[in-house]
Amino acid sequence: MGAAMTIWVSQCMHEAFPERISAFGTQSTGIKIKGDGLKFPRDNYDPDYTWGECPECQYFPAPVVPTTGLKACIDAGSSDSDSFYNSS
Repeated sequence: MGAAMTIWVSQCMHEAFPERISAFGTQSTGIKIKGDGLKFPRDNYDPDYTWGECPECQYFPAPVVPTTGLKACIDAGSSDSDSFYNSS
């Protein structure tokens, strides 16, 4: 869950400290949008659903919001699962 946490916390930290946080990088996790067909693992806390597919979910791991001044490097390799690769 390191890449997912990086995506989440980077947006929050940039909002709070835009002069300190200007970029982040992840490996093998991008953005999942509910209903996009990507098959992510079962949710650790509610195994009836996969990540990003619970009734209240719209995105995983973080909400998609317009952000100015925050750059992202989202990387995935061909050995990653198709869903993680395609989310990147």
